Amino acid sequence: MDVIKYFTAPVTRQFASRPGEERRQNSWLDAVKTIPGVEVIQGFHQKHDTKAREEKQTDINIAVELLVDAVNGECTRAILITGDIDQAPAVRAARERLPLGRRVEVDVWVPPGVSFNRWREAADELGMSCREITPEMLAASRLPDRIVTTAGAVVTCLDEWKMPTGLAGLRWAASRPAE
Repeated sequence: MDVIKYFTAPVTRQFASRPGEERRQNSWLDAVKTIPGVEVIQGFHQKHDTKAREEKQTDINIAVELLVDAVNGECTRAILITGDIDQAPAVRAARERLPLGRRVEVDVWVPPGVSFNRWREAADELGMSCREITPEMLAASRLPDRIVTTAGAVVTCLDEWKMPTGLAGLRWAASRPAE
């Protein structure tokens, strides 16, 4: 069975930078959890000198899960969606440093608005696949605007999260600034 591991850190009232942020994230996570095979793995936030908050443990959780799954023989292929080049050592270890029967083929997909060049260089060095996620891919993979959760609640896509459809939607996605 395919498993999707979704890594995040919950936004609590203490760390919310905009009104309703905690509620919006909870709605999003409720919607994500309706996808079969999704496992949400959470880190946490802490105060930061120059930002409202700093997400902690997400990077480590990703690296640890990739390697533990490989060592346990729970996967032969992983798709890592990240722009964070700090994941390269974990990818290299999963692909090259484990015993032959435990190595994992890892493809990295880089989100739009994130520099693709560093991952492309790492991919070339490792002889692996690295793709840039396109606006077309995003448009084709959106969740529905209305989802019924496993508990029977209805999650409706917020207007600010909706994406225009058709060619206007593709132009909209391509013009979105990276966060």
